[in-house]
Amino acid sequence: MACAGPARGPARLVESDAFTRVVATKRVEQLPLAAVFTSHWRQLILGTFIMLATFTLGYGRGATDAPVPGLGYSYDDFILMMIVGVLPV
Repeated sequence: MACAGPARGPARLVESDAFTRVVATKRVEQLPLAAVFTSHWRQLILGTFIMLATFTLGYGRGATDAPVPGLGYSYDDFILMMIVGVLPV
């Protein structure tokens, strides 16, 4: 098998300059997921509800196109609900 370039050995991961600066100041989170839940819980809840509204209305709109009667809403009503449902609070 031919190689496209000279053999350089195993690939190395190169960190970004921003991450290198954070590591140098010793401010790396030991439990980053815990930091998200404690420091950014409002954004997490808001994002969850926006995604829930988007997907729920999107799948519900698909139910109106099914050969079996869906939820009883017209296509236009579902489009309006999708637009209103994802507007920022």
